[in-house]
Amino acid sequence: MPTPTVTIIIATYNWSAALRCSIPTVLAQTFPDWELLVIGDACTDDSPAVVASFADPRISWHNTSTRFASQSGPNNLGLQLARGQFIAYLGHDDLWHPDHLTHLLKAIEHADIAAGITVMYGPPGSGIRVLSGVFLEATWQPTDFLVPSSILHRPGLGPWPLPAETDLPVDAGFLQRAIQAGARIASPHRLTVFKFNSAWRRDSYRHRDTSEQQALLARLQADPATTTEIELTALLRAQRELRLHHAPMPAPGPRNFQPFRGLAQPPTEPLTGPRRFLPNNDFAGLEWHPLEHHPELGPLRWSGPSPTASLVLPVSAPAPYVLRLQLLNDHTSNLSLRLNDVPTPFTVTPNGLLTAHGPAASPIQIELHCTRLHNPHLASFGQNPDQRWLGVCLRWLELDLFTE
Repeated sequence: MPTPTVTIIIATYNWSAALRCSIPTVLAQTFPDWELLVIGDACTDDSPAVVASFADPRISWHNTSTRFASQSGPNNLGLQLARGQFIAYLGHDDLWHPDHLTHLLKAIEHADIAAGITVMYGPPGSGIRVLSGVFLEATWQPTDFLVPSSILHRPGLGPWPLPAETDLPVDAGFLQRAIQAGARIASPHRLTVFKFNSAWRRDSYRHRDTSEQQALLARLQADPATTTEIELTALLRAQRELRLHHAPMPAPGPRNFQPFRGLAQPPTEPLTGPRRFLPNNDFAGLEWHPLEHHPELGPLRWSGPSPTASLVLPVSAPAPYVLRLQLLNDHTSNLSLRLNDVPTPFTVTPNGLLTAHGPAASPIQIELHCTRLHNPHLASFGQNPDQRWLGVCLRWLELDLFTE
């Protein structure tokens, strides 16, 4: 086949339903001269059949022989196989506007990397929006993070670092290497990428829910221009509600998203008697705000900005157990509880002690859902400096075996 202008790389792992949403946005591109390499990270599901079902000679399936648990391995294989004059990436659960490649190819004429504007959607119900690719004074700054799905670059900027080779997320590590090599970055100043971050959705790889992508894909296919207008209006609303944020370059440090995404389970210990847990500061997507220390009450933690917040306790309960949570705000009429995906009734005392009973489980997953969050800054007409969206405030939680 003739050499394509653009090689598109989709790294994927056992989520064929996501490919049914992302690949159509490649096929819909107004710039048609591309090849698409869909590369599995040692996939074992029906992804090869789903890719083949599109029956387009520009699309090919490849699979790594070993599992990398990172997009680095598949992306590096894609770079080895790429024949295009430019390289683009698309997350397997992200979507493109039909004019994405057209705009990026114009922007990269005098640059090494072109990056479209990306809107990242917070968890369902949160209203959170995060922007990437909007540069101050139209110039990329070292504090600006670029989402891989937004990037088009010239060959020679790889390879992607493996997780063990960088103290940054691998996408930030790839960008850092490119900048250190002197890469110039340009933007078409167009919103062309729609990202549904799996690290902001607990158990995303266990549930493999693509309802958000399906809804947006249907709108893009029906009327791309109106869809863009609707999404821009939603960004304005998010700005007014203090739910719009900028995507900064991540700070160095260890991070492990696998358990949160449902790709790994923590080791558990049997519950043999009462055990108390503090609301520790493990990674929790956009479900919990950082741990705080009250001078009298000690450690505490607010849920938010997502209306749903979960805690996974490394405990195995071989028999029914009692759960107690010490809450510091009254949300009795605004709160529902699920234990290991099962809706669970509870009682709350006047001093905020929530009590519920759960069946045998390993590990124990607690999910709190607030139907209504509050923002102290907006509620006080700007008098309170706290601009966070808050749900429940948790001081501690306790497990014990249930006895009649």
